[in-house]
Amino acid sequence: MADCKKRTCRGVVDESVFPGRYVVEQFTGLTDVNGNEIYEGDVLENRKYRSIVKFASGKFLADVVGTISRFDLIGETHGSKVIGNVHENPELLEADK
Repeated sequence: MADCKKRTCRGVVDESVFPGRYVVEQFTGLTDVNGNEIYEGDVLENRKYRSIVKFASGKFLADVVGTISRFDLIGETHGSKVIGNVHENPELLEADK
C-alpha cells in the first residue's frame, strides 16, 4: 500500500470540496462606522433602520428590513454598523429592533 499523507489546504479552497459548508460573501469595498468591512449578506444598523446588504443590478444595495425601501451603498454607509449577517443571525431580519 502506498504511503498516505494527510493533506491540508491553505489559501483558496474550492467550495465543491465541502458542499454546503461555506457561504461565499463578496466584499463591498466599504467599511462601517467602526471600521469593520461590509460584505454581501451583512445586516447593518443605524439610528433609524436596519438593512441587509445585497448585490443586484451590478451594484451593492441595502434593503431596509420591514419596508420596500432600498438604497445604493456605493460610497455611503449612512452611519451604519455591521451587527451580524443573514446566515448566522437570521433573527436580525425581523422588522422590530
